[in-house]
Amino acid sequence: MIKLVSRFNEEPIIDPNYIKIAASIKAYGTLKPFCTVWQTGSTLICKIDSHVTIYGDDFDADELKNFLSAIGMSGISCSLSAAKKLGFPYKKVNVLECKKGVSAATVDFSPSCDRVYELLNMGTDGDIVLPDRMAFIADLSHRIRHETALAATYKGTVCVAPYIIKSGALICGVCAGENRGGGFTGLCVSALVNRLARPTFVLCSDELLPFYKKYMFEKVGENAEIEF
Repeated sequence: MIKLVSRFNEEPIIDPNYIKIAASIKAYGTLKPFCTVWQTGSTLICKIDSHVTIYGDDFDADELKNFLSAIGMSGISCSLSAAKKLGFPYKKVNVLECKKGVSAATVDFSPSCDRVYELLNMGTDGDIVLPDRMAFIADLSHRIRHETALAATYKGTVCVAPYIIKSGALICGVCAGENRGGGFTGLCVSALVNRLARPTFVLCSDELLPFYKKYMFEKVGENAEIEF
């Protein structure tokens, strides 16, 4: 049975899908039109705008597929086991984790959200699709105020962790911005990891593995991305 979540107690779970859901709940609650959370068994289902994130695979596949069709969505992020159980075509993305960065660079941890958007808009590493500028700025500033997001800029590069909870963080926006090829992007990412001081994840394609591994990220698994 799938039911709305009205009360939520954050648990010390170190998983990127859980971090994304728990951080969104901390920022917005569970019952907003643009951020709604349901549960079936031990599985959490969170719809943020038109995208769904699923944590867990304890669900009835037919029931959940019918439910997802009813609520409408543009895509799903979930574990490989959940994707296989649902039976939708999916692509794999690497799950990388870093516990300590290698950079001691002095970065700006309080850039304006407008500046963050400007740099990201120059072209990300493929891990984020930017929404409308005003929607992005409103969301990021709200998350930062609720301490569930952190942004950093360094020599014209940018890194954003829009999902932060006590047990971990998820980076979902990295861009070389104005200084592509200078090595500054990795230093910015690494400094952000050090500032967070908790296990930090990133989801990336195979071609970006060498970049992140250079800055102490290690592959710890794979996630599934489903598009409709």
